[in-house]
Amino acid sequence: MSQLENLVKPIVEVLFSEEPVTLNSRNQITLAAWSFKNAMVYEALRYHHSWYYLALERKALKENLQPPERTSIWIVKCVEHQGAYCLTKDLTGIADRSIGQVNGYATTMGFGPLAIQVLSIRPPESIELEANVFTKLQPVPWNRATLCIWPVQQANISWPPSIGLLGETGLQTLSERWKSSSP
Repeated sequence: MSQLENLVKPIVEVLFSEEPVTLNSRNQITLAAWSFKNAMVYEALRYHHSWYYLALERKALKENLQPPERTSIWIVKCVEHQGAYCLTKDLTGIADRSIGQVNGYATTMGFGPLAIQVLSIRPPESIELEANVFTKLQPVPWNRATLCIWPVQQANISWPPSIGLLGETGLQTLSERWKSSSP
């Protein structure tokens, strides 16, 4: 994991500089792996909670530096935020009585001017891996504030996004973007 820290450091430093920059797919993959690693670390710090991420998923990150299937990661610009922030949410919903329960887990992190959100969804085993699983969003222009870095959707993305979050209030809003019975 220290190799991952060394790989991500120059990427994060560029994002902290607040200058416009293009992140190529390799930068996005590295930043996504680091973000997912941090989400797992924050999960381990929760008091008296069972773990969402499986040992198999933690091992896969260590060996392949890739988040698990049905995980999405976004980066967001944060304005007037100097410190660190983290909030995790267990998300559980019912897809359909015949399908069963869908579990989700969201981690929202803030590191000064950089906010990151990791969302993982785990449908029942009866759902095929290729099946689409959708989530409900709170009505805010997230497509203008967030940049998806995992799964990589564009070879190059431009930082910063057109709008950002304002301080800790903005981070709180980001953490609440998934409706309570989300996945």
